[in-house]
Amino acid sequence: MSAQTNMKILFLQDFQGVETGNVFYQRGQIVQLDDGVAARLVADKRAELIEEKHYGGQAEPELRHDDEIYPAPVEHKKRGRK
Repeated sequence: MSAQTNMKILFLQDFQGVETGNVFYQRGQIVQLDDGVAARLVADKRAELIEEKHYGGQAEPELRHDDEIYPAPVEHKKRGRK
């Protein structure tokens, strides 16, 4: 049993057809459809594929032994009595 994936596409024109279950989509609308349907609409130049960028988690930079570590600046206020 294969998992069905979805592709995100942008419609370049108004579209309603059997491929999408007769759902009406307007020009400029972004939707997710099954791979086969989306690929057909892109091939027919009715839509274009929207590529999603996946950003991995960003790790903290490693501290190298030759990096200098500076202490946090501390303000000293003079205390006095009047």
